[in-house]
Amino acid sequence: MACRGGAAHAPPGLRVLAAVLAAGGLAACSLGLVDAPLPDPSPAKMALTTRLTPDAADPGWVELTILGSLDPGISEAGERRRAVTGLLSIDGVAHEPSAGTGTSVAQGPSTALAWAIVERFPHPGPRSVRVAFPAVEGLPRPPDVQLLVGVELSPGDSLRLGEGEDLVLGVRPRSSELSSSGRFTTRDRWVLDLVASGRAFHLSLSADRWPNEVRVSSAHLPRDAFPMSGTLLISRARTSADLSIALLPGYRIDILTTIIKSLVVGSPATAS
Repeated sequence: MACRGGAAHAPPGLRVLAAVLAAGGLAACSLGLVDAPLPDPSPAKMALTTRLTPDAADPGWVELTILGSLDPGISEAGERRRAVTGLLSIDGVAHEPSAGTGTSVAQGPSTALAWAIVERFPHPGPRSVRVAFPAVEGLPRPPDVQLLVGVELSPGDSLRLGEGEDLVLGVRPRSSELSSSGRFTTRDRWVLDLVASGRAFHLSLSADRWPNEVRVSSAHLPRDAFPMSGTLLISRARTSADLSIALLPGYRIDILTTIIKSLVVGSPATAS
């Protein structure tokens, strides 16, 4: 008696043995072993974005928003990893996740987590925060990161220009003062938007390293349209290499920092 069916008809992940009784004896037909394919290993992925903006309610203050998400990834055994803890630490203050999937933190580590943190403080000038990332089972916890979230411009956020003078903004911290790590690749982008009497000027500056000043030639500034106002947007993207154990996928970190500074530019006659 011929066997019908095959491995394709067996439920995935089950060991199936089909036996057929035939006249005069027992004919056994093995359909074989069927296992669902394992998912490919993947690194733990931590994404962190920070955004520093002037406080709309109080010009003397700024608002820092920090958003984080963690996907623990897939182990070499094809199993979804879990976070050992659900805590993201900012300057030594541990923050519980604001959202997650899988088991709740109260019942056990979640499989995917998200954070939303908002802080307000007086205009800080240069400012950085220390970030400690959550640990993921089976992987080393990444070293803490010193994250720049605020800069200072000189001569300040409100400045005046003389006749024929270039617009020059000094930046602190300087590139030599920034903390560096070989674990990260960094990409910087600076965008200056100025508006003068309804005329818009959009200058985009990109650099592989942190510029110590932003300069705009006087030839690009309309001398008949002071004062001008606008914003300087500073964007810094940092991506880490995987921290691998025995060549297995590790822990990847992506950080995007955005800083927005308000500017007023006037001539000696119009600047306050």
